[in-house]
Amino acid sequence: MKKLLILSLALGLVACSSGNRETSAQDSVASINDTIATTIVTETAVNETLEQVSDTSQLEITFDETAGLVFERQEPYYTVSITTKQYEASSDVTWYFDTDFAPIYFKETWAAEGNEGSTEFFIEAGNVMCAASQESSDEKKWCRKTGGLRIYDGGSGDLLTELLPSGYGNDCDTELSQYLNTLTAILREAEVTSTDENSYTLRIEKTVDVGTEVTESTEVIIPKKVYKSIIGD
Repeated sequence: MKKLLILSLALGLVACSSGNRETSAQDSVASINDTIATTIVTETAVNETLEQVSDTSQLEITFDETAGLVFERQEPYYTVSITTKQYEASSDVTWYFDTDFAPIYFKETWAAEGNEGSTEFFIEAGNVMCAASQESSDEKKWCRKTGGLRIYDGGSGDLLTELLPSGYGNDCDTELSQYLNTLTAILREAEVTSTDENSYTLRIEKTVDVGTEVTESTEVIIPKKVYKSIIGD
């Protein structure tokens, strides 16, 4: 996926028969029982379908509520910004950390080789609670309480919808860990280029030859308290 390419670039700078009447009567009873059983199965399937539709609606509600809890109380948070620029690729990352320096929000927007996309995580106690991602015609939205959906191009130009697998949350948590490791690696590699009362600006820069020399860079603006919490200084 292109977003993982961007992550790697930043570091690079650093899964019955018929019979007699008795038999006929028995068959009638069996037929009635079969009808009842079929009705129960059908009703169960309908209920499951209705529940699935309800969950789809609940997904949007839960996602918006989770986002609201973050964005409506944004002021007390520490914000970390990362900008990466490479030849034919770029990304912008935003982190929010709470007053205990734990991540509560992550978003990356990226562009590479003519494609673009984004990843967004809402985080609680080290786990992703809701997530959204977009890459070309492939969009995913998921919350831990409701499950999630994927909408994608089936190849004929028609958009298809499918439920995300139950393990999708584990994939999000793994990806979150990778992004946190990337942030730590960048901070350890980068040099402080400027500072003010509350924050550092750090930068990694190198020149590469792609037929002509171009400058690739990663720049981080991070509150001093978050920097010291991550680096341990």
